[in-house]
Amino acid sequence: MSIDLLLLGIGLILLAEVVRSHLQLGRAIRATRQVPRLQRYPSLTVIRPIKGLDVGAAQNIAAALDHGYPGEVETLFVLDDEREPALPLVRAAIAAASERGGSPARVLLCGNPPSGRTGKLHAMLAGLRQAQGELVAFVDSDTRPDRRALSSVVETLLSDPS
Repeated sequence: MSIDLLLLGIGLILLAEVVRSHLQLGRAIRATRQVPRLQRYPSLTVIRPIKGLDVGAAQNIAAALDHGYPGEVETLFVLDDEREPALPLVRAAIAAASERGGSPARVLLCGNPPSGRTGKLHAMLAGLRQAQGELVAFVDSDTRPDRRALSSVVETLLSDPS
C-alpha cells in the first residue's frame, strides 16, 4: 500500500468523523427543551469577585445590578481591599441602583488570600460566607449578562429533575 493511499484513507476517516460529530451536534441543539417559567423564584445571591479593571468594567458592574431577575437578589462585589481600582465604580453603581430602588448590593473586602489559595477562590469563599439567598451564583467580573440570564439559569436548574 502506498503512502498516498494511506493518507487518503486517514483523510476519509477524519472527514467521516467530522460529519458524524456535526450531525450529533445538530441533534443535540434541536433537542433543547423549553424550560418553563417558575411559580416562585427563590432568592438569589450573586457573588462577583473583582480584581483590577476589566474592559467595560463600569458597564459590566451596572449590568450586574440591572439583572431583571423576578425574585429577590443580593449582589456581593468581592474585592481584595480599598486599593482596588474598580472600587469607585462599584460604589457609584450601587449608589445609582439604590436611588432607582434596585435590589440590595454591597462590597466585601476580603483581603489577600492565604498561602495556597488563589485570589478568586478566596473571594468566592468570602462571598459565600456572607450569602443570604436560597441559591448562590458566581459570576465573573468581565461578563455582562442580559436581563434574562439569571432567570434562565435558575429555571433550568430547578426544572431538571436530575
